[in-house]
Amino acid sequence: MVYVKGTEMYLADTLFSAYLKDEVNDDPDILCVPHTVKELPISECRVARFKIAIESDPELNIVYDYFKKGWPDCIQKVPANVKQYFKFKNDLFIEF
Repeated sequence: MVYVKGTEMYLADTLFSAYLKDEVNDDPDILCVPHTVKELPISECRVARFKIAIESDPELNIVYDYFKKGWPDCIQKVPANVKQYFKFKNDLFIEF
């Protein structure tokens, strides 16, 4: 390994000045998806009914437990009735 003074490191200078100037434009529709749930035109009564239905669903209870405690390493360890959620495990969120 050889020390090279910063002013003599031409490659580093080139890389610094040749960065990509294009901005990445995220899809605004995708950015808004998690927030649209709160904006739905739905009554508090209906929201309460949804919560009761979700809490009484055995499948979603398993998903909720995995969400809190962590998912198994591989899909083979997941019960058959919730395997469909495994591929989306990192995209799930819970609104309290």
